[in-house]
Order: sequence, then structure tokens, then C-alpha cells
Amino acid sequence: MTVYIDDRAGSKELIRFQPLKDTGELCRLNSGDAAFTGNGPDGEVIVGVEVKSIFDLIGSIRTGRLQGTQIPRMMAEFDVCWLLYYGCYRPAVRGNDLQINRGGKWKGYALGRQKVPYGYVEGFLLTLSASGVLVKRVSDPREAAAWIGVLHRWYGKRWDQHKGMRTFDNSRAITEMPEMDPGVLLRARVASQLPGVGFERAMAVGRYFGSVKEMVDASEEEWAEVEGIGPVIARAVKGAMR
Repeated sequence: MTVYIDDRAGSKELIRFQPLKDTGELCRLNSGDAAFTGNGPDGEVIVGVEVKSIFDLIGSIRTGRLQGTQIPRMMAEFDVCWLLYYGCYRPAVRGNDLQINRGGKWKGYALGRQKVPYGYVEGFLLTLSASGVLVKRVSDPREAAAWIGVLHRWYGKRWDQHKGMRTFDNSRAITEMPEMDPGVLLRARVASQLPGVGFERAMAVGRYFGSVKEMVDASEEEWAEVEGIGPVIARAVKGAMR
């Protein structure tokens, strides 16, 4: 799959860095700075990424360009929208003014004569997240390109190949296996709620123990014998049970 990079200034520089140097292609995008197709839970999705420096982010918030034009266009065009921004900033040591690291020095940032509060940026990002836009910060354009490469590879996998996703949706994944023995399913559902177990290990637990009572009564050493569990997870499981 190709990552399409907008060919205008501010976007096209991303293609200078790996892996976009190999996987990217310059073109004119209607919205966003990078876009590609990938796999979602229900089929193909189109992913769009808006890339900004911290300075451009603050400026576009102030003018309303980001929230008034850029983000609405992305949400209309893409199934998944990301705001990826780069730069190092922090709240001032005293007070709540925004400081940006420039040339190795932390300096306050102002729009005209008005100092920008730290919460001006963070509050806006929280609003974006609540609106369904995903947000990520990196250090510089080189890392931005590297991160887009990771995002591209992640969406390149089939959804059912993301085994880690099952950790966050254990009950549904296990319930959707009606052909399995009901006792194993029950024990797996219980095990899936325990720390560090997840989907694959929960199925192993369900097959290993003969009942939920046996799971509860088992020692830490017995839990460690289950395939994929080991001593560290066994300790966490017994701690949770206590």
C-alpha cells in the first residue's frame, strides 16, 4: 500500500525521511497531509493524517482554520482522522504559560503581545479527541514520518491479526465461538478479566482447569504451568484474586 503525501509546502518534506522515502508518493490531497487505505474492523478504511508543527498548530487554532476548515474536511473524507503534531513544549515552571523548546532553551510563546497558556493547546486537543479525532505528538518531522510509517503498517494488517485488540474485547471475541465447549467458554470469559491474561491465554486457561472453582483454588505455581501464563502473570492473577 502507498502512503499519499500532499505535494504542497509543509507536507511534501515528509517524503525526505524513511520509511516514506520508499513507501510515499506525492500528490495533491483534498485534505490532510498524508492518506492511505487500510483494514478496519468491518473492512477497508481510509486513514487521513494532518501534520503540524506546534507553531502551526497554535496559529491554525487561533485563526480557526484547523477547527473551521481542515478538520471538518478530513472528517467528511476519511474514515479515521489523525492530528499528528511535533515540537517540544511544557507549562512554565511558575504559572501556566506555554513554553516551547527552541535551540535547546525553553522560551515563553506569545501571539502578538498575549502570552499563550499551556491549557490553550491541551484544552483544544482534548476537544478534538472528544470529537473523534485521534491525536499524537512527536518530536520533529523525521519522527513524524517514522510514526506515519508505523501507522501505515498497523492498518496494513488484517483486523483479526491484531491479537492485542482481543485484550480490549475479550468477552465479545470469546462469546463469538459457539462451537466450543460451554464450560471452556465460561472459564475463558472469567480468565479474560484477570490482569495480563488476554484472549489467547484465557482460552488456554479455560482448557487447563476443569472448573471456575479449580481456577480460584489453584496455587500460583499451578497457574504458572498454564501455556503462556508463566510466573509473572501467575503472580498478578493470584494477587487480583486475593
